[in-house]
Amino acid sequence: MDPSISWFQPEQEGPAKLLWLRIWQTQQELDNMNLKEGDGDMDPITNGFNTHNNLIMNGKTDKCNNFAQRRRKDNRPSTRPLNRKSVSDCGGCPWRQPKFPYHRGVMGLHQEMEHFYQYMSPTEAEDKIRAEVVARIEKIIISKWSEAKVEIFGSYRTGLYLPTSDIDLVVIGKWTNLPL
Repeated sequence: MDPSISWFQPEQEGPAKLLWLRIWQTQQELDNMNLKEGDGDMDPITNGFNTHNNLIMNGKTDKCNNFAQRRRKDNRPSTRPLNRKSVSDCGGCPWRQPKFPYHRGVMGLHQEMEHFYQYMSPTEAEDKIRAEVVARIEKIIISKWSEAKVEIFGSYRTGLYLPTSDIDLVVIGKWTNLPL
């Protein structure tokens, strides 16, 4: 996100933010460099186009071939004001561990990513509940179609799922008639 139009939460203060801002600023400076500017001491060379990019033929201008350069304009996204209540309730970044000494640069970012992973990983209770749901579904399917095989795939199988994620299952079998 563009730091000139965004807001930073207090938890984001630190070396990783400073590194990100330096990287962003450098990229913005590179993007804004005009490498097409000519030397002011040189005379311009005419190429059959006048200053309005109209082709000049036999002393007449052809306005059909007007390929005027369009400038890229800033398209700043609208941002909503900071909701101080939500930041104070959850601390802004609930995965950041209080008083943890984050390292500078990429190492600090890596540490924060590890804390985010730990925060987002399911608890034993959440994992147990999902396993029970899957077992119940498998039991029902096998009771109806004994030859069927139930396979789990997606985020649940990898163990990297959000609390509200679905459980991806596929039922495999040889059917004379489709069961559903």
